[in-house]
Order: sequence, then structure tokens, then C-alpha cells
Amino acid sequence: MKICVLSDIHANYYALEKVLLSCADWGITNFWCLGDVVGRGPHVIKVLEWLKSVNDSSITWVMGNHDLHLMNLLDEEVVKRINGHANTVISLQREQIAQETDIQAYVNRVFIPSNLDPKHCEIDGIHHILVHGSLSDFAGIYHYLYPWYSHEILPSEFEKLNMIRKEEGLPVFCWVGHTHVPMMVSSEGGDKCAKAIPVDRKSVV
Repeated sequence: MKICVLSDIHANYYALEKVLLSCADWGITNFWCLGDVVGRGPHVIKVLEWLKSVNDSSITWVMGNHDLHLMNLLDEEVVKRINGHANTVISLQREQIAQETDIQAYVNRVFIPSNLDPKHCEIDGIHHILVHGSLSDFAGIYHYLYPWYSHEILPSEFEKLNMIRKEEGLPVFCWVGHTHVPMMVSSEGGDKCAKAIPVDRKSVV
């Protein structure tokens, strides 16, 4: 099975459209989305129309911090820490969505707290976990898994992954969005061996 993994679309339909064209060329019709489909960009309605058009059986997705912000699901103290531009964009996107009855109804139906929880998928004997921020901070409200923070955050992440691996009896692969920095992190022999491996941007669609 071929799957396109998307993250942090941020209402940028032009970029999404290019990815979808590549997916068509590769015959890819299944998607995993790691959150933050809204915020930042100018095409919130077109991106939400695409998300709404995808058959539920063809997409697995989780919400991110901007998605929570759109739905007023962030704590007031968290909102105070968000920069003014991001707040302004979300306010404008709320207004745009409110003018589109079908889109507003869709957002109200699927942008709900339960879609913040990690999604679990098993494919070809590998257990995959989808989150936006991390296993410790699903929405990415309090920290980012940047490569340069790996020594601080990764040990607790791998501890959780190793627990899941033992419970499931399968290799575990965790897909994380939020940072906008492509990288892979591997652990062989436990969390003390964790290391960040930069990913060539040319290999990322």
C-alpha cells in the first residue's frame, strides 16, 4: 500500500495541490495527515474542501495546535503566548469558515478533541503511530521535537515507544509533524542510542 504522509498544510492549497498531483502520478490514494491543516496560509476553505472530499476510509488524521486554536480548544494562557499574526490569521479563517455553511458544519463535526489523540495503524507487521507534536504533547503546545532538542526530549519519547513495542510485539514507527523540519530518528538498542538523522529536502515531496 502506498500512503502519502502530509503535515502542517497550514491552509496552503497551492503546495497541497502540487503534492496531490505527485500522488496521482504515483497512484497514491491513501493519506495520513499529521495536523495543522489550518492557520498561517490564505486558502483555508479550499484546503478544508479537499479534506472534506477525501473518503473517510482513505485518510487517517490528527489535529494540531492550529486546528485546536481554530476551534477555541486551547487554554487561555496558551493563546496568550501565541504571536499576534497567528491569532489574526486564525480569527480571519474563522470568519471565512462561518460564511460557508457546509464547511462550518464539517469543521464542527470533525475538529473535535478526540481527533487530537494519536492514531494507530498496523501495516505489514509494523505498528505506526500518528501524532502532531509528540507522544508526550500530542498537539505540540509545549515543545517541538527539533533535532537540536533531541537529547532533552527523545529519551521520554523512546520510553513510550518501547512500551508500545513490548505490548504489541511489533516494530514501532511514530510519525510526527509540527516542527516543519524533515528528519528521521532511530533507536537501536534502547533510548540511549537515539540519534537524529537529517533528511534531504529533495527526498521530501
